[in-house]
Amino acid sequence: MPKNVSDLINIMRNVTGRVDASDPLFTNEIMAQYLNDFVVQLSSQDIRIFKNMTWWEFDISPSTLNPYPVPLQELKLTTIGPPAYVQEINFIEQVEVTSIAMDGVIDGSNQTFTLSAIPFVIPGTFSVVNTNPAQAVIDDEIGGFTGDGAGTINYNNGLVSIVFDAAPAIGSTVTASYEYSIPQVGQFFQNNSFELWWFQNPAEFYAHWPDRVIYTPQRPTSVLYYNNELTFRGPPDREYHIKIQAYHEELEFTADGSINADYLFRYLAYGASLDIFSDFGEMDKWRDIFPVFQRYRALVYSRTYCQYQNQRPSPEF
Repeated sequence: MPKNVSDLINIMRNVTGRVDASDPLFTNEIMAQYLNDFVVQLSSQDIRIFKNMTWWEFDISPSTLNPYPVPLQELKLTTIGPPAYVQEINFIEQVEVTSIAMDGVIDGSNQTFTLSAIPFVIPGTFSVVNTNPAQAVIDDEIGGFTGDGAGTINYNNGLVSIVFDAAPAIGSTVTASYEYSIPQVGQFFQNNSFELWWFQNPAEFYAHWPDRVIYTPQRPTSVLYYNNELTFRGPPDREYHIKIQAYHEELEFTADGSINADYLFRYLAYGASLDIFSDFGEMDKWRDIFPVFQRYRALVYSRTYCQYQNQRPSPEF
């Protein structure tokens, strides 16, 4: 039978003896707050129920902070941990762009031209041509240019800057052409997904990846989780999708709302009642009720155990 918050408060009043809802110390709002404190702050530290297992997903790129902050409270997560995966973003479509005018003054003396191109430029496809004098440069696939000038290109965000050997004459044109890919995250656990080596001991992590070494950008293979930060090694060379197992906390109940897992209702009610006894120094009553609370906690665990057991491999003899 579906349970709501008022049902839990009634149990708490019967257990604790706080039956008078007009008592300013034990109004329905205060009892509901005790319940929510236990639900959000304590229950997820006390038990790990199957339904709260989830994934934390986000993207990283060369411009992402490294170490990457882990705002657990903001994310409504209590913990994160292995397994963790790095997924290469699929580039499913290649598009050619032609005759885009570069940004820069053509006055016979300016040699520098820039462009904010579409991100995910395909290396080796970005070329810039000047009509008078005839000049051309093309990217060297590693972030620079070769030909009648020099410059830089960021393949991920599309920022380009070049300097011609000679200033384009008045009336000439400076145009760029290139190809770019449209990224899309594919279905997880496909061939483009790799498990990350997970570290929580900085000594072990930095023994493999010393902090003072400059690493070639690449697909990350390891991650350190320490001090609520994630440090990736090696540094990403382009955008990647990260997926980490996590455990989310329960959401607060509203005073007139229902609970989202009815089998938890006595465990939550008795757990919140224990906190009331503890706050008011009624430790004899706390000891009387604690065995009952343990019984309901064991029932919650047995349900989760059965759900996990279905994932265990059968023995082979």
